[in-house]
Amino acid sequence: MNWAIQLPQRGATIDFTTTFSPTLLNDFSFTATEDIVHVALPSGPGLDRTSLGINFPFLFGDTSKDIAGKTPTISVTGFDTVNGSTNAYPSGSIGHVFQWQDVVTKTHGAHLLKFGLWVERDGEDDFDQLAIGGIEPANLNGSFRFAASASVNPATTGAPLADVLLGNFDDYQELGFRNRTPWVSNQYGLFAQDTWKSNPETHPFRWPPMGLFAALSQRLVQFLDF
Repeated sequence: MNWAIQLPQRGATIDFTTTFSPTLLNDFSFTATEDIVHVALPSGPGLDRTSLGINFPFLFGDTSKDIAGKTPTISVTGFDTVNGSTNAYPSGSIGHVFQWQDVVTKTHGAHLLKFGLWVERDGEDDFDQLAIGGIEPANLNGSFRFAASASVNPATTGAPLADVLLGNFDDYQELGFRNRTPWVSNQYGLFAQDTWKSNPETHPFRWPPMGLFAALSQRLVQFLDF
């Protein structure tokens, strides 16, 4: 089964600096980024399971599958896993980050004062909440395991390959509908900094409080540590 990954990324920054006087400066910037991940299964016989003689019904029905014709994952002890590298696909996610920042700089005698505000809005549309890399049960279309384990499958022949030929699997696992999770959160930050010179040393001081994540999708929870 063939698979293709697309990782387009986009980003842009606008920076606007204003000089009010020789001792007063303001710098405003805005940054937007987009991170896209799409993993597709464009072709391959593994997308038409009926052509391979696989026709068992799904526990959750065809509508619960991204591609109903995709073949299941088959793990046989002593042999390579079938669909072990593509079991979680197709999948994808799109993420956005927007950041606003404003910094005021003031020179006063031996002091260099800086005050700043930072606002960030993060969001993502996740459609990839499945284990990646052959960790079961990652395949929406089912996972069969043939290990010839008598403690799990009393009817085993004792030989994994013979069990495959008989359709005598140790266990079968299947996921239902993929959980799509769009989420948004906001972060805020303030800082004040004073750098002053007392010849020949410089003494900086900075206080940067940070805001908590504020999830809006009702699916994420963040706790404050004390």
